[in-house]
Amino acid sequence: MTELHKIFCGNIKRLRGLKSISQVELADRMQIRQTTLSRLENGKTEPGIGTMEKVALALEVPIFDLFVNPNIEALAINEKLLKLTSLNSYDQKLLEAIIDNFLEKQRLEEQLQLKMNKRLDELKEVRHK
Repeated sequence: MTELHKIFCGNIKRLRGLKSISQVELADRMQIRQTTLSRLENGKTEPGIGTMEKVALALEVPIFDLFVNPNIEALAINEKLLKLTSLNSYDQKLLEAIIDNFLEKQRLEEQLQLKMNKRLDELKEVRHK
């Protein structure tokens, strides 16, 4: 089994677990037998592109997510984002506003720091004259 195949198989299990979907339920969504899904998850069979698309559609994720290496540090962020998709619309908009405000705060702090550093440099020049 290639490394990419291992990642694919592991991601089916991982994403299914994150979304609290049983093997039976995922197999039903894909319109395949549970034993076929089990073979996919355990690397006993190599899926074609059509099967990969079925998996992505059934898990409601972009097909790319099935090939992301779970050892990447950004995985924790991706998992949180996946969980956020299950929130209702109001809560999603609320979180979006919080994130936007945090990013704006960070931008303003960076601008203030730049202005302060510039002013300190000006004062140093005056002091050395």
